[in-house]
Order: sequence, then structure tokens, then C-alpha cells
Amino acid sequence: MNDTAFRDALGHFATGVTIVTSSSKGGRVGLTANSFNSVSLDPPLVLWSLSKTSNCLATISASGYFAVHILAYDQIELSKSFAKKSTQKFDGLACEEGVGGSPLISGCSAVFQCKVLTQYEGGDHIIFVGEVLEYEGSDKAPLLFHKGKFHSGEVLQIPDSPKVDSIANQVGFTEDFFPYLMARAHFQLNEPIKDVVKSSGIDEDDYFIILLLSIGEGRTIQNISRCLEHTNHHPTNEKIAEMHERGLITIKNGKGGDRIYLSRDGAQITEKLLAASKEVEQKLRSHFVSNEVDSLKSILKKVILRTDPGIPNLWDVED
Repeated sequence: MNDTAFRDALGHFATGVTIVTSSSKGGRVGLTANSFNSVSLDPPLVLWSLSKTSNCLATISASGYFAVHILAYDQIELSKSFAKKSTQKFDGLACEEGVGGSPLISGCSAVFQCKVLTQYEGGDHIIFVGEVLEYEGSDKAPLLFHKGKFHSGEVLQIPDSPKVDSIANQVGFTEDFFPYLMARAHFQLNEPIKDVVKSSGIDEDDYFIILLLSIGEGRTIQNISRCLEHTNHHPTNEKIAEMHERGLITIKNGKGGDRIYLSRDGAQITEKLLAASKEVEQKLRSHFVSNEVDSLKSILKKVILRTDPGIPNLWDVED
């Protein structure tokens, strides 16, 4: 049997991610495991398996107790840390002492404190069956693992839309309509940015021009007009002159005519806009694991590529 192919086939089964901890006279041990499963409700029994070559095996066998931590979606780095062969996994990690001395990690979706009921060989692993003595759960979404990648187990509870007998519903304009979802996400993500725009004393035309100049300065008004055409904002010579008078931009004579740059005041507004944008992204990222964000970006890039009507490259400042 091909070990790699077998492992890949097993990877199609999505699992939760756990950290198992234990303690004995030899010290504390912990490791990441996804072999955890329930066995019985009465009595409450769980099981998991450990490689015979693991340096945690002797400690867990000697202790007779272990704690299984079902990791939350925001504990991916902790999972990676405990997956390594290291004697410093608990460094900087505050743990309470559980039943049998097993270290208890906080912030998990659930924790099960167990006494080893039996252990037996299963090929190259030892299978531990534990009796659950204490347990606790939380509302935190779990961390999932599927085909070698981490995923968030968070499920957004979206209320059912009211039933409306309309032409839109009949032809498919529902809450799952893809363009609607894209547009709504766009508007909601930009709502906090609008507050910064308003508090900075600039209008939407100012905002789009400043944003474009923050990507690349030294543009002509022709370049700015061409790059902003798809936003329905068409900067005029009068708008550029007005922004210059208000100290938002500077104009210098260069190749091909006047070139436009951000002023110091314009750059300061850019910093505020960038800070607000990063705050929006950070709040959004807290609901995803890293590969989900990467997947979302890839999907958006694919949407842009497949629907591009010929919008100019915003990073191209040359005419």
C-alpha cells in the first residue's frame, strides 16, 4: 500500500483539532492530535491514539490521566506549536492544573479531563480509552482540519429572509444572489471608511483621488480620470485646482504636463484611511483562519480576472 496515497485519502475526512496534555514525575507533555473521538455516553468514554515512537508516551502511560482540548478557530498557532517536537511547548503558556495534574489550556472550545481506562496496541500506535471525569464547553467555534489545511468551524447564523411574492424572487434575485453578496460585502466593509472620510473634511471625489495617489504619485489628470472611470467619479480640472488650493495635493510640471502628488496634509489623511482600513481587515480576519483569507483573496482575484471589462492597472502611473 502506498503510504502517501493512503494518508491523502484519509485527509478527505474533516476532523477537529485537539491538544492532549498530561503530567507525571517526568514533567508536563502535550501534543497536537486529530485522532480524538467519542466512544460512549454511559459511561462517558473517549479515545485517541498516539504513535509508539512519541516521546509523550511514557509520561501519559505513567500518569494514567490526560486532558483533551478541542481547539478554537483562533488557536491555530497553538496547534502548530504543540505539533512540533520540543521540550518548550508550555513556555509562556499559563495553565491550570487539572485532574491527575494534567495541564489545562484556556480559550478552547471544549476540554475533557480523563482517567486512562485502558490502552492497547493498534498497529504503529497506542490507542488510549479514557473515562471522562470532568468536562466543560464554550460557544467558541472549533478549529477544523481537512486535506492538510486548517479551516474555521464558525457557522454564521443567517436568519431566513421574509417570504415576498415578487418578480425578483421568481427570477432568482434572492439573498444568495452572487452579485448581491459581493456588492453588500463591499458596502459594509467600506462603511467605517466613510466615517473617516467625513471626519477628514473631504468628499468622495477627494477620497478616490487621494486613494489613487497613495497607490502611485506623479499622475497626470488624464491618468487619474482613466483610472477612476469605473467608479463613476470623473475628476475635472476644477476639482484638481480646488484640492490644490485646499492643500490636499501639490502640482509639479513634469514629463507630459502637470503631475499630481499628495501634499503633507493629503498624506496624513491617507494614513488615517489606511489605519481605518487595516482595522476593518483585522476585525474581519478574527473570524477566519489564515488559509480561508487566502482562499477568499484567490476567489476575488479570479472574479476580477474573469469579469474585467478593461479597467486600467491602478499601479501604472505612466500615460
